[in-house]
Amino acid sequence: MVNDMRMLIFFLLTLFSLSSCSFGPDSSDGYSVYFVSAACNYYQTQNQLSGTLCDQYWMDRQFSFLADCAGVEYHNVLLSQGELDSSFTDISGKCFLTVDNVQKEIQKDSFSSELEAQLENLAAAVSSDDILIFHYSGHGLADGSLLLADDKVYDADRLISQLDSISCCKLILLDCCYSASNIDEEGSDSRTDFSSLFRPYESKQTRTWYIAAAQKDQLSYSVTLDDSITGSGNISFGLFSLNVLIRCGLDLGSNGIRTSLPQTGHLTFTWLVNELEKGLYYSGGLSQQFEATDSVRDLVLFSF
Repeated sequence: MVNDMRMLIFFLLTLFSLSSCSFGPDSSDGYSVYFVSAACNYYQTQNQLSGTLCDQYWMDRQFSFLADCAGVEYHNVLLSQGELDSSFTDISGKCFLTVDNVQKEIQKDSFSSELEAQLENLAAAVSSDDILIFHYSGHGLADGSLLLADDKVYDADRLISQLDSISCCKLILLDCCYSASNIDEEGSDSRTDFSSLFRPYESKQTRTWYIAAAQKDQLSYSVTLDDSITGSGNISFGLFSLNVLIRCGLDLGSNGIRTSLPQTGHLTFTWLVNELEKGLYYSGGLSQQFEATDSVRDLVLFSF
């Protein structure tokens, strides 16, 4: 009886330690952070959005800065509809692909196919120790699908399938309406549920964490910050993307917007969610509530 109790206690302690673990790269081996972003402004259409390009521009700048501070390799893959002038104002609906800071113009009607192709390329390029941050800023549909710049609907199941094919830890940031439709009914992603503790070790190496801008029946909004906040004139952001950026260290000061370190030495998924739960800056009473993967595991993004 005593031995049985000891075995039970040992099992429960082991289970607890597994269920509360953090996932992240082995710093002794080195790793890369890949930032993949699609931003659409639907220029001069009835669907036109403001702020999406600023979301992408500053996400790229901030994550590149954090990777440099953390001493890790950084790669970007940016699909953009639109251009920003020196005052961060959208001035066109042209489409561009940027890979490792090398930009080329692409045809608008190839936007969706380019996104698929880049995700396929990453599936072959990344290692299990790498981290992928996927960011989308644009229109979302009620079923969780994305409306891309070429007016094609990028099916939610297709997106999830492609992301699943990339065998590394992934943080998915979706700044669009109804984006919590990509997270299951319980608010937890099926790939990070409790039962996965009993799968073979190799199958537990890939993890996907979601943070969605809005509930599945909610719109997501953009906000415009004036010169008294930015020091650089009126600048629009997605409300959700702006708050992710601020928690990740982006500084909005009288000297203009600039990259900086967050208020933590370890930027993790759980820390970021906890910070967002304190409330959204600059919401102005807008009714928007984010949703995140409910996982007992954490993802370490950067350590400084």
